[in-house]
Amino acid sequence: MLLVPLAIGMALLLTTFLVAESLREQQSVAATRARINTAVHEAFDLAISRDSDKLGATLKAITHNDSIRSAFVGGERNTLLRATQGLFAGLLRDHNITHFYFIGTDRRMFLRVQRPGSHGDIVERTTLMRAAETGQTAAGLELGQRGLFTLRVVEPWRDMNGVLLGYIELGMEIDHTLTQLHELTGVDLYLLVDKRHLDRPQWESGMEMLGDAKNWDLLPDRVVAGRTRRASDLLLLAHPGASRGGTALDGQHRVTADDRSVEFGSLPLTDAAGRSVGTVLLAHDITALEARQQLILTIVITTTLFVAAAMLLLANRVLDRTYSAMVHARRARAPLQESARKDSPTPH
Repeated sequence: MLLVPLAIGMALLLTTFLVAESLREQQSVAATRARINTAVHEAFDLAISRDSDKLGATLKAITHNDSIRSAFVGGERNTLLRATQGLFAGLLRDHNITHFYFIGTDRRMFLRVQRPGSHGDIVERTTLMRAAETGQTAAGLELGQRGLFTLRVVEPWRDMNGVLLGYIELGMEIDHTLTQLHELTGVDLYLLVDKRHLDRPQWESGMEMLGDAKNWDLLPDRVVAGRTRRASDLLLLAHPGASRGGTALDGQHRVTADDRSVEFGSLPLTDAAGRSVGTVLLAHDITALEARQQLILTIVITTTLFVAAAMLLLANRVLDRTYSAMVHARRARAPLQESARKDSPTPH
């Protein structure tokens, strides 16, 4: 009978220990998730700031190139193109700079080096408007005509007397920044842009130009405008909010898909004008973390059961020996008691 309460006590102790260990692991995962989200947010801001500085420094150097300035001031578009094509090829190859523009003082596009056949339109982007208003270098993330999210830096171009000649703009597709973030944090990322800010034919044309898969209908209200290498459609569609879109894609969600356990998080995506234009979706692979958690729980359960079994066996042996000793002692006392009974005088 003594083993029953002992077994119950051991079961309660095991249950308490397992619950405590499970809560501890959950807190560990939550803490890791918070660190990852903070790291990605800080790294994103740092990458944008660093790339903006790099583009700004490159623009400063270009404004001091006499042959480029002469061709621009003289309105010689073909001469300017020849003078900048080699430079642009080097910037694209070595620094992932994908956009190179020359814009007049009236904000009319004079030359797109990457697309020389497209010119003459009035540019109304926030970064250019800000550079025109302040007379200072302006930088920010913006959606282009083809629905591509780009970091743009615009430099007001002045001559030796301070007279405004026009503007030079350099830009980098956001995919480069996403790749940097993945390398720094190990998190896969999706750049999701609201469809209401896009023109479908132009967006699909932009995706085709970059060689990216285009699927306008993958999500109800957003498109994947950029992603890291392992950020697959299969994984994205496993998100519980994928079919609903909107705010259903925000918050924390854990899924299993594409042979991985992934915890989703999100960051708001805003452009240079301060508009909310979409979401940066974080996909943190926790497959190894879950495997570690399962291993720890298995070790804890096995060890606890082994210790409990050993203690029950030991208690059983102690009780058996105690019982045997009591029986032996009782049997040893029995003859003495019988003899004492016989020797005792019979009462008259």
